[in-house]
Amino acid sequence: MNRKLFTFLLLLTASLAARGSWAQPPDAPNPPDSPYYPRPPLPVVEIQINRTPETTDDYVTWGPTFCQARVQGANGQDVRVVLTNDPEADLPDGGDVLFAAWRDPWPARTTATEPTLALTLPADGSWVPFVVAGKVGKPSTNDKDAIIEAHLAGEVGEITDAILGKQALMVRVRKNANGLTPAERDRFLNALRTLHFVDNHYAVYQEIHSIASREAHGGPAFPPWHRAAVLQLERALQAVDSSVAMPYWKFDAPAPNLFQEDFMGANQGGGGPWASVVFASRPTAELAG
Repeated sequence: MNRKLFTFLLLLTASLAARGSWAQPPDAPNPPDSPYYPRPPLPVVEIQINRTPETTDDYVTWGPTFCQARVQGANGQDVRVVLTNDPEADLPDGGDVLFAAWRDPWPARTTATEPTLALTLPADGSWVPFVVAGKVGKPSTNDKDAIIEAHLAGEVGEITDAILGKQALMVRVRKNANGLTPAERDRFLNALRTLHFVDNHYAVYQEIHSIASREAHGGPAFPPWHRAAVLQLERALQAVDSSVAMPYWKFDAPAPNLFQEDFMGANQGGGGPWASVVFASRPTAELAG
C-alpha cells in the first residue's frame, strides 16, 4: 500500500474513534449522557404583575404589589425557579425590585425586602402568588426598564443560567424634579402639554383649585386636599404617558436644574413678590404662554 495512503487511513481512523463515530453508526441512538442526546424543551414561566395579563398596569412603587407566576410545558413535574432582577450591566440605569413570599392576609405596613425569591411552580400550571416592590435607590428612568427573570433552580436551589421567563415592568415613583433626567423631564412636560392643549383638561384642575381655595387652604384640610388633588392630576398625566410620575420641588434645597428655561423657567429678576420668567422652547414656552 502506498505509504501516504496508509498514513491518511491511520489519521482518519484516529479521528473517527476520538469523535465516537467509528464505534457508533450515524443512525444509532446517542446514550443519555451524550451531549447529542435529545433533551425535552425547557418549560416556560409566565409572570403577571398586579395579577393581570395586561401590561398597561405593570407599574410598581415602594409599596407591595401582588403578582403571580405559573409554568407551562412542565412535562408532569413541578418546577423550582428563582426570581431575580436582570444583571446590572444589561440596563445600568434601569429599575430594580425586591421580592417577598405571599402571605394571606398580607401584613400591614410591610413590603418586599429580598433580592431573590425561590418558588415551586406546580406542573398543572396553577398560579403561585408572590409580592414585589421597587428597590429604594433603584427607581426606573424609562418605561419597562426593570426586568424580572425566572431562573431554573439547581439541585440545591442555586440560581442557574437557564432563564425560563422574563417580565418587564417599571418602578414608577415621584422624584425630586431637580434630579430628573432630560428624558424624564421631557416626558413630564409633553404629558402636561397634551393634557392642556389637546385634552383641554388642565384648566379644569386650575379651576378646581381656585374654587376650593377656602376649603383647601388655611386649615387642617390643606394636606389631605392637596394629596388628593395632586394624585388626580398625576393620574390624568399618566393617562397621556404611563411612564410619568409627578415630580416634586424640594424647596429647602438648591434646585439649579429646575428653574431653567427648558423646565420651569429661568428667573430674570423683578420687583416685589413677582419675578420675570423666561422659557427657552416648546413645550414649556407654550405652557407659559
